[in-house]
Amino acid sequence: MDSLAAAYALLASQQRGGQGGGSKGVVGQDFMQLLGMLCSDYSPQASDILLRRFLRRDNDVVPFPDFESAVLCCLMYEDFIQRAEQLFTALDAAGQTGRCRIGWGVSTSTSPGTRGPLYPHFLH
Repeated sequence: MDSLAAAYALLASQQRGGQGGGSKGVVGQDFMQLLGMLCSDYSPQASDILLRRFLRRDNDVVPFPDFESAVLCCLMYEDFIQRAEQLFTALDAAGQTGRCRIGWGVSTSTSPGTRGPLYPHFLH
C-alpha cells in the first residue's frame, strides 16, 4: 500500500470511528483541513486557488482518486516553487536575472464560472 492510500485509509478509519462506521471514506472537513495544512506556506493567492479547486462540503465523502489528485497537486506545486526559487537564485548569483521577477496568474477559461490553473509568468 502506498503512502497516499495509507493516509486515506487512516483518515477514513478515524472518521468512521467517530461517527459509528457510517462513512465510506475521508469526509470533506478532514480533506479540506489536510489541504489547508499542505498549502499553508503558499502565497495567499495560490492557496486560495488550490483550495477552491478542490473544495468539498464538510460531510461530503471524498473518493480516493480525488484525494490522491489533490494531495499530489499540492505536493507537485510545492516542488515546482522550490525548483523555480533555486533557478532564480542560481541565475541571480550568476548575474543573469537582471530586473526579471516571477509573477503568478490565472488562465482564463471559456466555461462560465470556472477559472483555469495557476501559471507562472515573467514580469519585466
